[in-house]
Amino acid sequence: MTQRSRITPSGWLAIALAAYIVLFGLAYEFFRNRAKTDLPTSVTMDMNTDLSATSAGATLPSVDADTGLTTDGINLPNLTSSTTPAATTLGPLDMGNYRAAIDFPANGSTVPSPDGWVDVQGRLRNANPGERFFVVVESPSSNPPVVYPQQEIMPSDTGSWAARVRFGSAGQSYRTYIIATSDETAVAALFSHEALAGLPNGFEIVSNVSVNSMQ
Repeated sequence: MTQRSRITPSGWLAIALAAYIVLFGLAYEFFRNRAKTDLPTSVTMDMNTDLSATSAGATLPSVDADTGLTTDGINLPNLTSSTTPAATTLGPLDMGNYRAAIDFPANGSTVPSPDGWVDVQGRLRNANPGERFFVVVESPSSNPPVVYPQQEIMPSDTGSWAARVRFGSAGQSYRTYIIATSDETAVAALFSHEALAGLPNGFEIVSNVSVNSMQ
C-alpha cells in the first residue's frame, strides 16, 4: 500500500513565512514607487541674483516700528475706538409700509446698560391730526406677553424722535415698537397700569418690532 506524504506543521510554517516575505516585498515596492511620483517639483533659485538691482526701480513700503504694519501706499482705517449709535453707523432702517421706525438700538443687538435704561431713537411720518404715538416694551417671556407702556413720543419737524426706555433685567429679551391711537380712552387704559397683558383696544402697531437683549 502506498502512503501519502504529509506536510508537517513546521513545513506549513515555512510556506507561510515565505508567502509573507513575498507579499511584504511587493507592498514595499508599490509604496516606494508611489512616493516617488508624489514628490513635489523642486524649484531652483539663483541665490547669486543681485537683489539691489532688482529693487532699484521699486519702492518698498515703510514699516511702522510700533505696530509692524506697512503704511506706504496703503490706506489704513482709523483704528481709534469710538462709541457711535447703531442708527448712525448702519444708516436708517427702511420703513417700508410702516409709518414709524426704530433705528436704535438695531434689531437683534445686545444693549449694554448698567441700570436697564436705554435711549431709543427712530423716525415717524404721515401722522394724522389728533393721532398720538407711544413707545412700548413687551416681554415675550410670559404668556400672554406683558406690555410695559413707556412714554409718548414727540417727533421733530423732520420726523425724528428719541425716548428714554426702561428694558429691565440683564440677560432678558425685549420687543420694542411704536403704537398709535386717536382714542383718549385707549390712552387712559394704556397708562392705567404699570404692566398690561396685551395692548388695550383702539391701538395700532405702526412700526417695526425691534428685539433686543440686555447686557
